[in-house]
Amino acid sequence: MSEKEEIAPKVPNQERVANEPSVQEHQHESLLGDEKRRELEQKSVEQVEKKIEELKGEIEDADQENPWENLKENSDLRQEKIKKYQERYFPKHLRGKKDIISKALIGLVSMFGRVETEGRENIPKKGPYFVVCNHPGGGEPEALMGTFKNLHIAIGKKIWWDRSPWLQWFFKKIGGIPIEESLSNLSLKDKKEAMGLQKDKYAQAVFEEIIRMEEQGKLPINTEFVRAAVALLLKGDSVCVFPEGLWLNPEGSALAPREKQELKKAYSAMMELIVRQYKKLTGEELPIMPVAFIEDRTSGKKKLSIGEPLSLDENNTELSGIDYVMAHVAERLPEKQRGYYKDKIQSISKKTI
Repeated sequence: MSEKEEIAPKVPNQERVANEPSVQEHQHESLLGDEKRRELEQKSVEQVEKKIEELKGEIEDADQENPWENLKENSDLRQEKIKKYQERYFPKHLRGKKDIISKALIGLVSMFGRVETEGRENIPKKGPYFVVCNHPGGGEPEALMGTFKNLHIAIGKKIWWDRSPWLQWFFKKIGGIPIEESLSNLSLKDKKEAMGLQKDKYAQAVFEEIIRMEEQGKLPINTEFVRAAVALLLKGDSVCVFPEGLWLNPEGSALAPREKQELKKAYSAMMELIVRQYKKLTGEELPIMPVAFIEDRTSGKKKLSIGEPLSLDENNTELSGIDYVMAHVAERLPEKQRGYYKDKIQSISKKTI
């Protein structure tokens, strides 16, 4: 892991010397520096977007190994195909029946995560379904597990899953699945600012590594997560992701960071890949549940607001698939917390008129 760049010390005010650059020259250099920085940031964003499109194709190509992949299949052949997929990609730590420890831990997490719930009637009576939730860091995983049955939460691999053997053991016992983190939804400037806000050295190192890899155009493909999620969905379980990604503005302790409550732009590709692969295997649309976690940090009151199931096939707006779903999440949040998606709600409102 590369060492962090040292920040040059500030030089105290001194009398000008004959060969010192003028104020105008300093301003000119500053403007050039700002222009160069913006150019590099834009180049980084374009590189990331191009890489995401490439990764979509890589995952799809990797899953076209069966000779009857694109054939018009009968029910028996489809079931055989699903069975083979599950045998191959179902997470090892989730195979077999839950042991007593898993049941106890899931029960405890669910009990402590119980919050006021709005829209419970929108939850399908049985799975599978795909839950998409905002991620302010105030206890939303516990609240979701206390509300949805057979739910598997996506856990950040570097920041949490690999932090310690004990944490990994715990996440496995409660049915979590690891996902490689990405900061590709942010500019280079915002990434480095976010890294500086982290309060413990481990988190800073994780951010530094992610930034370094993405600057080199190396994005996490997350093939394993996509396949594991699809295998769990094929079983009838449900999976939850937080498309905003990592916490970026902690306001609490090092191990319990808090996020500013405004929604950030979600990173793309992951949800669409899972939905597409599920439909390819089953021939059916995967229901997507938009869920807003709302917390009043003054009173400490928490609430889940659950929207009606969505289908990406219903999206006839100009929004991408993930933005379409996140706009529905934003719609259920207080206006001041809608952030990036505040104006995008108009698109889904027009659709329903």
